[in-house]
Amino acid sequence: MREFEINCASRLNRQGGHEHITHLGHIANHWRLSLESMVRRIESGTEGYYLLDRKTGERLRLAVVREPGHTPYLRTQRADGWTDHLLALPECGRSCALIG
Repeated sequence: MREFEINCASRLNRQGGHEHITHLGHIANHWRLSLESMVRRIESGTEGYYLLDRKTGERLRLAVVREPGHTPYLRTQRADGWTDHLLALPECGRSCALIG
């Protein structure tokens, strides 16, 4: 499985939670991918995504969260549970081209 680092997010509402994230990407590599595409790729096992904890350098993998009656979304996960690191990511911006 190929793995890719993410370090930016696009949101419908900057103050919203995980369910408001529409795209994730990488600023320096100038790409972003829709949340739906990432969910499909993660669940199919073809790709994995992670981000680095700025304080510890720990690699936090992205996992799909499915709750009854809600659209699937992504969260970061470490050994002791879920984290909210995606909410702290900067906006991807116009320099990040939409792929896939």
